[in-house]
Amino acid sequence: MLPVRELVEKYGVDEVVNAWREGIEYGRKLTLMEIGKWPRGSYDAVDYMELGDELLPIKVSVEINENGIKRTSAALMSRLRRQ
Repeated sequence: MLPVRELVEKYGVDEVVNAWREGIEYGRKLTLMEIGKWPRGSYDAVDYMELGDELLPIKVSVEINENGIKRTSAALMSRLRRQ
């Protein structure tokens, strides 16, 4: 893989930026196609993150619909934010 500077020198800034945009758009389309196969609805999940000797719950709620995935809420113990 070429470093960014070499890519820009070889192809120019506009070509490099356009290629990145196309790659991002292609990835978005593939992702939405896959999500389109998932069941519609709202889902909640909890996972835990280790912090020293403690397990901190991480809670998330998502909605899956024809437009993709929307995070409707996320919570991490407020204690973590204070550190």
